[in-house]
Amino acid sequence: KHTWFFDPNEHVDPVKEATAQSIRLNNCVTTLTDELAKEGKDIDATIEEIAETRRKMKELGIAEETSIKEK
Repeated sequence: KHTWFFDPNEHVDPVKEATAQSIRLNNCVTTLTDELAKEGKDIDATIEEIAETRRKMKELGIAEETSIKEK
């Protein structure tokens, strides 16, 4: 099985695109895998990097702020 990742085209208004991406994810019309693929990123590598960053922040006593809120 092969997965191809192509260089992404940057959006003219990154705030609008981020807002639209958040809406798509919250409405379950897309997945994190699909959204990351649009940016040429691999889900496994990205999640590992996020986990490592959070571990390091905790180790250093840096408060983690996240935009993901439970409803």
